[in-house]
Amino acid sequence: MAGWSFFLNGTEVEEPIGWDAIEFTAIRMESHGIDQPFSTEVKFYERGAKLIKALYDQYFINAEISIQITSDVGYGGEPYEFNGMLNLAIYEEFNVCDTDSWEITVGIIDDNFREQFKARQDVEIDLYSLKDLNGNAIDPLVMREIRMHKQELYLAASARNYAVQFSYLSSVPLGDTAPYPWGYPAYVNVMPVFWENSDFKGSFSGTFDTIGSAFSNTNIIFQNNSDYTRTINASVSIQGSFNWASIAAPDGATANVRFYIRTFDSSGSFDTFYTLFNTDLATFSVPLGSDVTFDFTTTVSGITVLPDYRVALLAYWGEGGSIRPSLERDTNTQLDLGLTIENVCVTMNEQNPGQYASTTECMTIGECLNRLVYVITGQNNQIRSDVFDETGNGCYWNSALTNGLKIRNAKTNNEIAYGCLVDDESTGYKTSFKKIFEGLDRIFCLGWAFEWNGTEWIIRIEPREFFYQNSISQTFPNVGEVRTMAKVDMLANNIQLGYDDKWKNIAVSGQWAIHTDRNYFVNNRAMNEGSSAKLDIKSSIIAEGYAIEFSRRLQFLRDDSGSSDRPNDWETFIIWLNRNELEFENVEDTAYGVREESGFKAFPPGQASMSSNLITYSSSPTGNLYNIFHTPARIACRWWKVLGMHTYGLTNPRLQFQVGEYQTAYASAISDSSEPCIQIPSEVTIAENSDIYADIIVPEAAEYLFKPIGVEFSYPQSLCDFLTLSQDEQYRKVRLTSGSLDIQGFITEATNQPEDASGGTTKFILLQANQLAPTGAAFDTGFDDGFTIGD
Repeated sequence: MAGWSFFLNGTEVEEPIGWDAIEFTAIRMESHGIDQPFSTEVKFYERGAKLIKALYDQYFINAEISIQITSDVGYGGEPYEFNGMLNLAIYEEFNVCDTDSWEITVGIIDDNFREQFKARQDVEIDLYSLKDLNGNAIDPLVMREIRMHKQELYLAASARNYAVQFSYLSSVPLGDTAPYPWGYPAYVNVMPVFWENSDFKGSFSGTFDTIGSAFSNTNIIFQNNSDYTRTINASVSIQGSFNWASIAAPDGATANVRFYIRTFDSSGSFDTFYTLFNTDLATFSVPLGSDVTFDFTTTVSGITVLPDYRVALLAYWGEGGSIRPSLERDTNTQLDLGLTIENVCVTMNEQNPGQYASTTECMTIGECLNRLVYVITGQNNQIRSDVFDETGNGCYWNSALTNGLKIRNAKTNNEIAYGCLVDDESTGYKTSFKKIFEGLDRIFCLGWAFEWNGTEWIIRIEPREFFYQNSISQTFPNVGEVRTMAKVDMLANNIQLGYDDKWKNIAVSGQWAIHTDRNYFVNNRAMNEGSSAKLDIKSSIIAEGYAIEFSRRLQFLRDDSGSSDRPNDWETFIIWLNRNELEFENVEDTAYGVREESGFKAFPPGQASMSSNLITYSSSPTGNLYNIFHTPARIACRWWKVLGMHTYGLTNPRLQFQVGEYQTAYASAISDSSEPCIQIPSEVTIAENSDIYADIIVPEAAEYLFKPIGVEFSYPQSLCDFLTLSQDEQYRKVRLTSGSLDIQGFITEATNQPEDASGGTTKFILLQANQLAPTGAAFDTGFDDGFTIGD
């Protein structure tokens, strides 16, 4: 067998017992990268055992002992070298009487960076932390400030009465002896409505249940709590009746009843009058108890409500067709109108554009991923990602991450200094690498792997196809035995993608929301425990513009200055930034205008959110939507390279749209000139309720990566060739031939046990490739050279 040398903390020690049974393994991780773990525990003795025991006795399993393994076996022109750590968590010591002769069993694990990262991926951290998880000081987090545009919101509310209500509209209270000082409560009633669903509440505006039927300045249905004028529309439906209940009513007198909406300021001064229903009643000679019914539905548009102004829904009456009674009555005169309200239905809506844009702090995805690894391991700049690289103009670099606190510019961590309340600008950002990566993966279809850059280990993050490259690394001819099997455990026919419900933790109905979930059905025979096989890949990152816009506006509202807790404060949001410079001749006329700003304004790349009015086409009735590039239908097309596997063998290979939340009829088109890395052909419109299949996707993304077919075989192979395959070319395909079989597949697991210096046997488990690469020259362009979709 090959010659090996072993070093613990730089000291050469004896070859451990059991090393001759070591297996070299390449396993595809859940992240789709290839890892090469050792499969064997080893026993050290003499010098190695003494070194390990001394450190174990002092530090227990926390002792850090590096191991370096070298060999005269070489590949790529260099001798084999492994650098890792001992795993003392499985420490076992065997002593012979009271002597210095003992054996110590330990495991071999990856180097410290890789081991720390794998063990800490799901640890919740604060990206603003000034210490890494080892307790060492690290550089402070520096975020970029961007200009966010303002999106229109479609706000809606609905109210009704819960029971029949009877009340009097009285002109003169019985027993009054002097001319009555006419006041509105004498003949004005408030309609009894109770709001069941309302976007107009809290900081946006106030909607209140009416209290009884008495009119007052606070017994209203709406108050404008913002600092800008609102324009609302209302639809009102009222059913009921009224009748006279009078003593000594003057003959020939008539009464006029009117239902109306009226606005007034906080002091009670009336502003504008909007009539809903107006009718002349019968004369006072109508016998007591005679009812006159009413049943109407009407809509009023353009109700203007200034800041602090209020809106009431009222009924009032007057005699002689006049607005208020003017007759003097004696003590025996009572003039009442009995009002019975049976049904009241009110709906109110507003297409609200907001007033000013705002800024927020954020990180590009590349910056965020790097910060996560920095806090976890203490090592900075350990992320390599061509697709998220800003300097290399990667496909997806212009998407940024932030949280609700940043979007609404909240102030937290208040402290008392010199007797005064001081706001700490650092609002915190709590998350974990696993949470961020999983959310991004479900939007972009990603993978990650450890990669050796020649001097140290780094983490490579790229789209999924990077880890399944369509070229052949090694060919194994005339394989004696090959097993293939249907991988039904990999199939799903009930696929749900898009976004989860976290964005709903807001007081906005989202009637035009598009970044929601989508359900697709694939007509295959996949089942799981006798039922449909479900695949849920909804992202927990919030992309919906309603949630973004709601959070953004909180800083402008007087009732809540933006400093109190909000449900989405600690959730991660994604924002699509401008890839190219944006220029506006009159920024005040755009969605990017702020207070006291006018004229020309330019935003360098990555300094502003991208509004939907800057793309080729958007069918939304509300303007300036966020994140059109990340709608669920576009995500589904992005995922076709993986999800297409589920359609293998079908005569109609597609993901059939079934249902989704809210505005699934929305359609959009994005030209290549604005974004170079899209899956839908330039200028082609795609609706959110579209089926997903190869014909609607650009040719370079239309083929899916693999088939749901497993392949197993063994083949003689030298350790040198195995190491070349598993460490340098692990993402390329393996090809085998056996009789008439000619199969290409990706490694999911490969294990080599050297038998002597010349080699051993490798056992392969493959996932069969869907795309067939031409056979020919060896791959000679290392994946360190970069990767971009479409290359």
